[in-house]
Amino acid sequence: MKRITLLLLLAGIIAVSCSKQENEAADQKYTGREVTYSLYQASDYPTSGKIVFKELTGGKVEVDVQLSGTEGDATHPVHLHYGNLQTVDAGIAANFNDVKASTGLSETVVTNLNDDTPLTFEKIENFDGSVKVHLAATGPGEEVILAAGNIGINKGLDSGREGRVSVTVCKSE
Repeated sequence: MKRITLLLLLAGIIAVSCSKQENEAADQKYTGREVTYSLYQASDYPTSGKIVFKELTGGKVEVDVQLSGTEGDATHPVHLHYGNLQTVDAGIAANFNDVKASTGLSETVVTNLNDDTPLTFEKIENFDGSVKVHLAATGPGEEVILAAGNIGINKGLDSGREGRVSVTVCKSE
């Protein structure tokens, strides 16, 4: 009986030690700086959420999209656009990994914009941009924006906003 108790105690100590090391590794992955922006419903689909930009220790930026109101096996493209949500023909500054409809989640590590300009955490906070999540990558769904929000210097344009937002159609690339 003492042997079983000792083995259980030892297993518990090892588990706590491993868990502590995993938490320390995760803490070292990020600098602790992050900024969150809301993504508002932008079509008849009841989809909304948030986008979180986290600074990684190596200077890269992790972009996490979290949506509610998605389901099924579809994937939804996510773009960082130049200009605010009302900017006509806003060009795509960066492509992020698609949101998986089954989870509503997307994670992307970004180092550069599409034009190879470095993307740093400081640039995100001062970026003249917006984020749009599309229903589909091609076809009629490409022009349907599920959720969208202003980021960086445009964040104030969303203050006090509730409900569905008006969004211009994206520039065809």
